[in-house]
Amino acid sequence: MAVIRTNVETYFKQKFPDLKGYEFVSIADLDTVTARDYLDREIEIMTLALSNKDERLQKMEIAEAEANKTLSSHPNDQVALETLKDIEHSRESFRHKQHLMDSLTAEIKPELNQTIKYIAVNYSYNTTNEDGAKTLNTYYVRLDKELNVLNAAVVVPKRG
Repeated sequence: MAVIRTNVETYFKQKFPDLKGYEFVSIADLDTVTARDYLDREIEIMTLALSNKDERLQKMEIAEAEANKTLSSHPNDQVALETLKDIEHSRESFRHKQHLMDSLTAEIKPELNQTIKYIAVNYSYNTTNEDGAKTLNTYYVRLDKELNVLNAAVVVPKRG
């Protein structure tokens, strides 16, 4: 944990050179995310994005037919033109997401269960504001296998 603390402190001091009254509080919730865990999460996200795809494509076809019908009698109808543009954008988005899903699925191999993608911790520290009051700061920090910081995101406190 000492190496993690040192690396995270160095990262924050570079990222936020004006930290006033920095005071380490804790490192909690150490989690190792394997490449398989990461892929599973990405696939879950893509699955949600592609849910009801066929139904949505069918609705787009109906909307496209209506827009084309409108354009046949009113060639410059901006609403119909915009509708067709939106439909094509949505179809392209589906194609992209499906390609990504296929690529992610193809990457799944048993050995990925043993391959570490990143290590994550919740890292907390206090700073002092202009009035001298302490402020607790908590970040979700992702580290590589060598414990170098990849990135950090603010953890938003849960409201009761």
